[in-house]
Amino acid sequence: MRSVQPEWVPSISSFDDAHYFEEDEPISDWSESMGSEIAEESENRADLDAEFLHFGFEADVRALVIEFTAAPYDSTKLKRFDRDVDDNSELEDGEKEYLKWYARRAGHKERKRPRDKLLRDPWVKDDVLRMRKQMAFLGYSWRCKGMLHRPFVDGVIAAIS
Repeated sequence: MRSVQPEWVPSISSFDDAHYFEEDEPISDWSESMGSEIAEESENRADLDAEFLHFGFEADVRALVIEFTAAPYDSTKLKRFDRDVDDNSELEDGEKEYLKWYARRAGHKERKRPRDKLLRDPWVKDDVLRMRKQMAFLGYSWRCKGMLHRPFVDGVIAAIS
């Protein structure tokens, strides 16, 4: 494997050629498919609720936010909440942004269901996962490239060098 020339070699002449991420944005391994437990651990829910109550919103606004955070939300419900907050003419722009921020921190996302029909079924899910883990790599084996091509590879490497 080490003696085979790669099909394509990138031409990197400066740092900018291999610069893929912005330094000011942290690289995170968190994904949306994971639950919002990570975000909830970083911020205490009691502190968020105390700050929300201290802000002094009207009763109808508090009811709207409490109703939204009571159940898990999906993207459609979140957009509808944002639209309801934006349509409220009594709130200032800063209050609207705070309500959107609070709803995302205090609420939790709805879990995505598995695409596989067998994994959706609660009675067979565990058995299917166990069986798939046991049989995941059956039949796979490491095979070396035949020695028939070795003289050709040696000739190409000698010609390049």
